[in-house]
Amino acid sequence: VLRARLADIAWYNDRKLGDTGKVAVAAYAEIIERRIAGELHRTHGDDGHLLDLADIAQRMMIIAARLYKTNALPDFVNEVLTSLFDACIQARSYVAFIKVAEIGLSFKLFEWSTVLAGAEKTVADTEEQDYPMAVQGVWELAERGYGIIGDVDNQKRAQHEIVEQDLKMRDQVGQASAEAHWVRTAIGKLRQFGGNKEWIAKLRSELRDL
Repeated sequence: VLRARLADIAWYNDRKLGDTGKVAVAAYAEIIERRIAGELHRTHGDDGHLLDLADIAQRMMIIAARLYKTNALPDFVNEVLTSLFDACIQARSYVAFIKVAEIGLSFKLFEWSTVLAGAEKTVADTEEQDYPMAVQGVWELAERGYGIIGDVDNQKRAQHEIVEQDLKMRDQVGQASAEAHWVRTAIGKLRQFGGNKEWIAKLRSELRDL
């Protein structure tokens, strides 16, 4: 961890120190690998939360992209990002999954097919205590991906699930004004997506009652 930080600072202050930047990339990758393997532990907090590793992965990729050609990244960079992607799926770490998926897509290491398959696995067994807005983020990523690849049926299914998360938020609040907020939000998204006239009519009736 210290090696990664020191090498990063040295490279940041002098971009001519390319070899030092590569030390930082390798050290960040080692942190991620050893945390996932249970060989390295945080001095505070829960090792199971992977969002900090997503932040480390992002920094690793930013430096690597400056030091290597995009199509000539070291194999270990792709491997460690894939390992973290899989760990996020297994842990159902929704926010970390989104961030790692976005990193992989932006640096062209992941195909949409890989991200969509991972998204489906991540939200396949959501539980009642799972925060709906975090789950919704995964469905929003999936909705965008299905739109890009032209899978209309799955895009509409993702849109349905996005709205369902707003309605779950409605069920978790206790005041009519707060419930009305989430119903209005759901109606707005349904109108944005298009169609869904019967569902919109039902929600508008509920909104009037609230």
